[in-house]
Amino acid sequence: MTLNNSIPASFIAGDTVKWLRDLPDYPPSDGWELTYSLVKDGARKEVTATNNGDGKFLLTISATDSADYTAGDYAWQEYVTKDDERYSLGFGRATVKTNFAAAENGIEVRSHVKKTLDALEAMLERKASRDQMSVSVNGRSVGAMSPADLIKWRDLYRAEYKRELNAEKLVNGMGVSNKILVRFR
Repeated sequence: MTLNNSIPASFIAGDTVKWLRDLPDYPPSDGWELTYSLVKDGARKEVTATNNGDGKFLLTISATDSADYTAGDYAWQEYVTKDDERYSLGFGRATVKTNFAAAENGIEVRSHVKKTLDALEAMLERKASRDQMSVSVNGRSVGAMSPADLIKWRDLYRAEYKRELNAEKLVNGMGVSNKILVRFR
């Protein structure tokens, strides 16, 4: 298995997560310790690296530990320490995804964009549930929108949902079609 040189952009709760960090200015052999702090909704998780034996740091979140991560976006900071020194090296975001195998029945996997698009389309088809009618777009509930506004917002959310699907395809190594079809009259 080839390990990345950074924390993964996303991982599934309950999976083992590993990555290597090569920090020539702060080698583990000189006593430097590398830590990642991940924060979501005020809760903090810490991942402390071990010496990989080749001058690199190995970071591991065990399957048991990652199972305790709540699905969603985490902000992370990376820093090294040695004695009374501490240096921040980076920061970013990682998304923890739901482990379907550990989830209860009725799991919702649609994104906010897809849920909103579904509500807009259901309103246009006059098949919206009470929950769908209460979905808010730009400060207004879908149930209170005019047909013209519903169409406008549906088209915007449709385009955004297509971007989401294309991004997912790219992550999974699949090709993306960005053809623009034009009809001349």
